[in-house]
Amino acid sequence: MYRFKIISYFVIITALISCEFPDKEYVILLKNQSNHGINSYENRLLTKPIYPDTLIVETKFVWDIIPGENFSFTSKKPWEKVFEGLPSDTLSIFIFHTDTIKNNTWSSIIDEYKVLKRYDLSIEDIQLLNYDIPYPPTEVMKDMRMYPPYEE
Repeated sequence: MYRFKIISYFVIITALISCEFPDKEYVILLKNQSNHGINSYENRLLTKPIYPDTLIVETKFVWDIIPGENFSFTSKKPWEKVFEGLPSDTLSIFIFHTDTIKNNTWSSIIDEYKVLKRYDLSIEDIQLLNYDIPYPPTEVMKDMRMYPPYEE
């Protein structure tokens, strides 16, 4: 009987340790390496549209990513699984200059497409960047899809 209890406890503890915790978050970091503040969002099933439609749809920015700081895009499931649920293999990350957000109406930002940079990244792109997305883009990103295109 004693052996049975020990084996049972061992099996239960092993099962608990090997379980994935439901509150785990998977993170993509947007790193502001510029000399000005930026604001950002990613178009993962916000309200639609989803890539290849690249209209600006988000209008509620409550954060400012100051130079040298990061912003975390989080998911409760691995990003590979998130990409499986997207209608294409692409996640668009929109980046705006903080001054653009502060000094313009949303209708003018949308109508004039005042995006500082839009990254259109595949999961392979994100993995290549080790889930750390720099702004401004680095030379490693020169062949990745973005608007306006990469310039050295």
